[in-house]
Amino acid sequence: MHSQLIRDALILVQSTISTWAKADGQTHLLPTQRKSWQAIVPYMDTLTTLRLHIETLETKDSQSAIRSLIKQLSHQLGALHISQDLSLQQHLHEDLLARIADIDADGSADELKQRLYRITSQLSELIFHCYDRSVTTVAQSIYSTLPKIAVA
Repeated sequence: MHSQLIRDALILVQSTISTWAKADGQTHLLPTQRKSWQAIVPYMDTLTTLRLHIETLETKDSQSAIRSLIKQLSHQLGALHISQDLSLQQHLHEDLLARIADIDADGSADELKQRLYRITSQLSELIFHCYDRSVTTVAQSIYSTLPKIAVA
């Protein structure tokens, strides 16, 4: 439910930004915005699926799915890093990749769940940073100041 609300909110923002750009005649900005959106959506889906499997970590199916999803997230994180020019967050990107690679380390199921939740929280933060930066870039390009109103 939580992830669906987030997705719905992002879709609303995406629609608003697109409408705003079209109304302002700035349609040349839309392909870049769409490309960014298309890079972020699959990442969000994978992250949501991973979080669902963390809850049932004790089952073999979930453990197998988690390993597969971690590989997928690692690949998507690398692609997102390139497509979103995350050079300003290089240290976070490298740290997350290292932590993802180390996820099979020994420990109890509860410790592993806690580590996975911390990592997925950081991954969520990274994805929202990317999306925010993308939206901000378009919004700043089409922003115009309101006219001054004379006060009598």
